[in-house]
Amino acid sequence: MDHQPNKDNSVGPLIGIVIILLILVLGGLYFWGERLAEQREMRRVKAPSAKSARPASLEASVPASSTPEYR
Repeated sequence: MDHQPNKDNSVGPLIGIVIILLILVLGGLYFWGERLAEQREMRRVKAPSAKSARPASLEASVPASSTPEYR
């Protein structure tokens, strides 16, 4: 009996396609993560800190006068 490989069963190309799809998905996730990290960094740089954005109280934002006007 001659044992010849079955030509109908082609697992090799299927495995190759799965590997290529995995590489594409992993690459997409990598670039998506980089983009999210970049956006997070831009938000951190653009957002003013709580200390410099507003004064601690209303009295701190009003300049001091030499005479009390309405006390």
